[in-house]
Amino acid sequence: GMGSFMLPVSMGEKYKAIVSTTEGIKKEFSLPEPEANRLALSITERNGVIHYTILHTPQKKLSENLYLVAHIRGFLLFIQPIEKEQGAINLQSVPEGILTLTILDGNYLPHSERLAFVRRENNSVWKLTPDKSSYDSRSPVSLDIHLSDLSGQPIKGNFSLSVTDNYAIGCDSIGDNILSNLLLTSDLKGYIHQPGYYFVSPSPRKQTELDILLMVHGWRKYDMSQAISTAPFTPLQLPEAQLVLNGQVKSTILKNKLKD
Repeated sequence: GMGSFMLPVSMGEKYKAIVSTTEGIKKEFSLPEPEANRLALSITERNGVIHYTILHTPQKKLSENLYLVAHIRGFLLFIQPIEKEQGAINLQSVPEGILTLTILDGNYLPHSERLAFVRRENNSVWKLTPDKSSYDSRSPVSLDIHLSDLSGQPIKGNFSLSVTDNYAIGCDSIGDNILSNLLLTSDLKGYIHQPGYYFVSPSPRKQTELDILLMVHGWRKYDMSQAISTAPFTPLQLPEAQLVLNGQVKSTILKNKLKD
Protein backbone atom coordinates (compact mmCIF):
# COMPACT_ATOMS: atom_id res chain seq x y z
CA GLY A 1 0.00 0.00 0.00
CA MET A 2 0.87 3.69 -0.21
CA GLY A 3 0.22 6.61 2.09
CA SER A 4 1.58 9.88 3.42
CA PHE A 5 1.96 11.61 6.79
CA MET A 6 3.60 14.70 8.28
CA LEU A 7 6.68 14.18 10.47
CA PRO A 8 7.88 17.02 12.74
CA VAL A 9 11.68 16.86 12.97
CA SER A 10 14.42 18.47 15.04
CA MET A 11 17.90 19.40 13.89
CA GLY A 12 20.60 16.91 14.88
CA GLU A 13 18.17 14.03 15.38
CA LYS A 14 18.15 10.82 13.34
CA TYR A 15 14.94 9.14 12.25
CA LYS A 16 14.00 5.78 10.85
CA ALA A 17 10.83 4.06 9.63
CA ILE A 18 9.93 0.61 10.92
CA VAL A 19 7.58 -1.33 8.65
CA SER A 20 5.78 -4.40 10.01
CA THR A 21 3.74 -6.88 7.97
CA THR A 22 0.86 -9.06 9.09
CA GLU A 23 3.22 -12.04 8.86
CA GLY A 24 5.43 -10.53 11.56
CA ILE A 25 8.21 -9.35 9.23
CA LYS A 26 9.86 -6.06 10.23
CA LYS A 27 12.14 -3.86 8.19
CA GLU A 28 13.89 -0.64 9.11
CA PHE A 29 14.63 2.24 6.74
CA SER A 30 16.85 5.17 7.71
CA LEU A 31 15.35 8.54 6.82
CA PRO A 32 17.44 11.44 5.52
CA GLU A 33 18.88 13.61 8.28
CA PRO A 34 17.26 17.07 8.64
CA GLU A 35 19.25 19.96 7.19
CA ALA A 36 18.73 23.60 8.03
CA ASN A 37 19.53 25.02 4.59
CA ARG A 38 16.98 23.06 2.55
CA LEU A 39 13.66 23.95 0.92
CA ALA A 40 10.56 21.82 0.33
CA LEU A 41 7.68 22.42 -2.06
CA SER A 42 4.19 21.58 -0.79
CA ILE A 43 1.15 21.75 -3.09
CA THR A 44 -2.62 21.36 -2.94
CA GLU A 45 -5.09 21.46 -5.85
CA ARG A 46 -8.53 23.06 -5.53
CA ASN A 47 -10.99 23.93 -8.31
CA GLY A 48 -8.43 23.85 -11.10
CA VAL A 49 -5.81 25.88 -9.23
CA ILE A 50 -2.60 24.56 -7.63
CA HIS A 51 -1.68 26.38 -4.42
CA TYR A 52 1.97 25.94 -3.44
CA THR A 53 3.89 26.69 -0.26
CA ILE A 54 7.67 26.76 0.12
CA LEU A 55 8.60 25.15 3.45
CA HIS A 56 11.85 26.00 5.23
CA THR A 57 13.36 26.13 8.70
CA PRO A 58 13.49 29.39 10.70
CA GLN A 59 17.25 29.49 10.05
CA LYS A 60 16.72 29.36 6.29
CA LYS A 61 15.47 32.49 4.56
CA LEU A 62 14.20 32.63 1.00
CA SER A 63 16.78 33.84 -1.45
CA GLU A 64 15.96 36.73 -3.75
CA ASN A 65 17.02 34.70 -6.77
CA LEU A 66 14.56 31.78 -6.73
CA TYR A 67 12.55 30.66 -9.73
CA LEU A 68 9.67 28.25 -10.22
CA VAL A 69 9.95 26.14 -13.39
CA ALA A 70 6.95 24.20 -14.70
CA HIS A 71 7.00 21.68 -17.54
CA ILE A 72 4.82 18.81 -18.69
CA ARG A 73 5.69 15.93 -21.04
CA GLY A 74 8.88 17.72 -22.10
CA PHE A 75 7.17 21.07 -22.87
CA LEU A 76 8.25 24.10 -20.85
CA LEU A 77 5.21 26.00 -19.54
CA PHE A 78 6.82 28.90 -17.68
CA ILE A 79 9.74 30.15 -15.58
CA GLN A 80 8.69 32.75 -13.04
CA PRO A 81 10.52 34.41 -10.14
CA ILE A 82 9.41 33.46 -6.62
CA GLU A 83 8.62 36.56 -4.57
CA LYS A 84 6.63 35.04 -1.69
CA GLU A 85 6.49 31.74 0.17
CA GLN A 86 3.02 31.02 -1.23
CA GLY A 87 1.56 31.21 -4.70
CA ALA A 88 -0.99 29.78 -7.09
CA ILE A 89 -0.93 28.26 -10.60
CA ASN A 90 -4.04 28.30 -12.79
CA LEU A 91 -4.39 24.98 -14.63
CA GLN A 92 -6.91 26.21 -17.19
CA SER A 93 -4.44 26.19 -20.09
CA VAL A 94 -2.21 23.34 -18.81
CA PRO A 95 -2.56 20.08 -20.78
CA GLU A 96 -3.40 16.78 -19.12
CA GLY A 97 -0.58 14.71 -17.64
CA ILE A 98 2.18 14.91 -15.03
CA LEU A 99 3.14 18.50 -14.20
CA THR A 100 6.68 18.93 -12.83
CA LEU A 101 7.38 21.93 -10.58
CA THR A 102 11.00 22.72 -9.71
CA ILE A 103 12.55 25.45 -7.57
CA LEU A 104 15.81 26.79 -9.03
CA ASP A 105 18.18 29.38 -7.64
CA GLY A 106 20.04 32.10 -9.52
CA ASN A 107 22.66 29.56 -10.63
CA TYR A 108 19.92 27.30 -12.04
CA LEU A 109 20.54 24.66 -9.38
CA PRO A 110 17.46 22.72 -8.23
CA HIS A 111 16.43 22.94 -4.57
CA SER A 112 13.12 21.08 -4.55
CA GLU A 113 10.79 19.33 -6.95
CA ARG A 114 7.17 18.19 -6.83
CA LEU A 115 4.97 16.29 -9.28
CA ALA A 116 1.24 16.90 -9.75
CA PHE A 117 -1.26 15.27 -12.07
CA VAL A 118 -3.44 17.54 -14.19
CA ARG A 119 -6.72 15.89 -15.15
CA ARG A 120 -9.08 16.98 -17.88
CA GLU A 121 -12.72 15.98 -18.30
CA ASN A 122 -13.46 13.82 -21.34
CA ASN A 123 -15.53 16.16 -23.51
CA SER A 124 -15.18 14.12 -26.71
CA VAL A 125 -17.72 11.89 -28.43
CA TRP A 126 -16.52 8.92 -30.51
CA LYS A 127 -18.67 7.31 -33.18
CA LEU A 128 -17.52 4.23 -35.11
CA THR A 129 -19.59 3.09 -38.08
CA PRO A 130 -18.65 -0.22 -39.84
CA ASP A 131 -19.36 -0.72 -43.54
CA LYS A 132 -21.03 -4.09 -42.83
CA SER A 133 -23.10 -5.60 -40.04
CA SER A 134 -21.01 -8.82 -40.06
CA TYR A 135 -17.76 -10.02 -41.65
CA ASP A 136 -16.37 -13.30 -42.92
CA SER A 137 -13.02 -14.68 -41.74
CA ARG A 138 -10.05 -12.59 -42.96
CA SER A 139 -12.32 -10.20 -44.84
CA PRO A 140 -11.32 -6.51 -44.88
CA VAL A 141 -12.99 -4.19 -42.40
CA SER A 142 -13.68 -0.54 -43.11
CA LEU A 143 -14.62 1.79 -40.27
CA ASP A 144 -15.76 5.39 -40.37
CA ILE A 145 -14.42 7.11 -37.24
CA HIS A 146 -15.97 10.42 -36.21
CA LEU A 147 -14.68 12.44 -33.24
CA SER A 148 -16.45 15.56 -32.04
CA ASP A 149 -16.92 17.69 -28.96
CA LEU A 150 -20.14 17.86 -26.95
CA SER A 151 -21.55 20.45 -29.37
CA GLY A 152 -20.96 18.19 -32.38
CA GLN A 153 -17.99 20.11 -33.79
CA PRO A 154 -15.07 18.01 -35.14
CA ILE A 155 -11.93 17.85 -32.97
CA LYS A 156 -8.44 18.33 -34.44
CA GLY A 157 -5.36 16.63 -33.01
CA ASN A 158 -3.05 13.61 -33.05
CA PHE A 159 -4.68 10.33 -32.06
CA SER A 160 -3.65 6.75 -31.30
CA LEU A 161 -5.67 3.64 -32.13
CA SER A 162 -5.10 0.07 -30.92
CA VAL A 163 -6.78 -2.91 -32.63
CA THR A 164 -6.66 -6.32 -30.94
CA ASP A 165 -8.35 -9.70 -31.19
CA ASN A 166 -11.22 -9.78 -28.69
CA TYR A 167 -10.81 -13.54 -28.18
CA ALA A 168 -7.01 -13.62 -28.00
CA ILE A 169 -6.50 -10.63 -25.68
CA GLY A 170 -8.76 -10.09 -22.70
CA CYS A 171 -9.96 -6.59 -21.84
CA ASP A 172 -8.32 -5.25 -18.69
CA SER A 173 -9.84 -1.90 -17.77
CA ILE A 174 -7.35 -1.25 -14.95
CA GLY A 175 -4.21 -2.49 -16.73
CA ASP A 176 -1.77 -0.35 -18.68
CA ASN A 177 -3.29 1.10 -21.86
CA ILE A 178 -2.68 3.92 -24.32
CA LEU A 179 -4.13 6.55 -21.99
CA SER A 180 -2.30 5.47 -18.82
CA ASN A 181 0.97 4.95 -20.71
CA LEU A 182 0.99 8.34 -22.43
CA LEU A 183 -0.09 10.32 -19.36
CA LEU A 184 1.33 8.37 -16.42
CA THR A 185 3.63 5.33 -16.59
CA SER A 186 5.97 6.67 -19.28
CA ASP A 187 6.92 9.59 -16.97
CA LEU A 188 7.50 7.52 -13.83
CA LYS A 189 10.23 5.15 -12.76
CA GLY A 190 9.46 1.69 -11.47
CA TYR A 191 6.52 -0.69 -11.65
CA ILE A 192 3.05 0.88 -11.45
CA HIS A 193 0.41 -1.60 -10.28
CA GLN A 194 -2.81 -1.41 -12.34
CA PRO A 195 -2.25 2.11 -13.76
CA GLY A 196 -5.56 2.07 -15.63
CA TYR A 197 -7.32 2.13 -12.25
CA TYR A 198 -6.60 5.86 -11.89
CA PHE A 199 -8.45 6.67 -15.14
CA VAL A 200 -11.65 4.61 -14.63
CA SER A 201 -14.42 6.73 -13.08
CA PRO A 202 -12.20 9.56 -11.75
CA SER A 203 -13.08 10.81 -8.28
CA PRO A 204 -11.52 13.01 -5.55
CA ARG A 205 -10.37 9.85 -3.77
CA LYS A 206 -8.56 8.57 -6.88
CA GLN A 207 -7.00 12.00 -7.39
CA THR A 208 -5.61 11.81 -3.84
CA GLU A 209 -4.33 8.27 -4.47
CA LEU A 210 -2.74 9.46 -7.71
CA ASP A 211 -1.01 12.30 -5.87
CA ILE A 212 0.44 9.81 -3.37
CA LEU A 213 1.59 7.63 -6.27
CA LEU A 214 3.51 10.58 -7.75
CA MET A 215 5.21 11.24 -4.42
CA VAL A 216 6.25 7.56 -4.20
CA HIS A 217 7.45 7.17 -7.78
CA GLY A 218 8.54 10.75 -8.51
CA TRP A 219 12.11 11.04 -9.75
CA ARG A 220 14.47 13.49 -11.43
CA LYS A 221 15.01 12.68 -15.08
CA TYR A 222 18.23 14.64 -15.41
CA ASP A 223 20.86 16.05 -13.10
CA MET A 224 20.42 19.75 -13.86
CA SER A 225 23.53 20.67 -11.90
CA GLN A 226 25.65 18.99 -14.57
CA ALA A 227 23.50 19.97 -17.53
CA ILE A 228 23.59 23.73 -16.84
CA SER A 229 26.80 24.07 -14.82
CA THR A 230 29.78 25.86 -16.33
CA ALA A 231 32.19 23.29 -14.87
CA PRO A 232 33.51 20.98 -17.63
CA PHE A 233 32.63 17.29 -17.46
CA THR A 234 32.97 14.27 -19.75
CA PRO A 235 29.66 12.60 -20.73
CA LEU A 236 29.49 8.84 -20.29
CA GLN A 237 27.87 8.36 -23.71
CA LEU A 238 28.84 10.51 -26.68
CA PRO A 239 26.23 11.47 -29.29
CA GLU A 240 26.00 9.00 -32.19
CA ALA A 241 27.14 10.50 -35.48
CA GLN A 242 26.56 7.35 -37.54
CA LEU A 243 25.38 3.76 -37.30
CA VAL A 244 28.26 1.28 -36.97
CA LEU A 245 27.86 -2.51 -37.05
CA ASN A 246 30.64 -4.90 -36.00
CA GLY A 247 30.67 -8.64 -36.67
CA GLN A 248 31.81 -11.55 -38.84
CA VAL A 249 30.26 -13.43 -41.74
CA LYS A 250 30.93 -17.17 -41.68
CA SER A 251 30.05 -20.07 -43.97
CA THR A 252 27.39 -22.37 -42.55
CA ILE A 253 29.10 -25.39 -44.21
CA LEU A 254 32.84 -24.81 -43.79
CA LYS A 255 32.51 -22.78 -40.60
CA ASN A 256 35.18 -20.40 -41.77
CA LYS A 257 35.27 -16.69 -42.47
CA LEU A 258 34.12 -15.51 -45.89
CA LYS A 259 36.14 -13.01 -47.87
CA ASP A 260 34.72 -9.63 -48.67
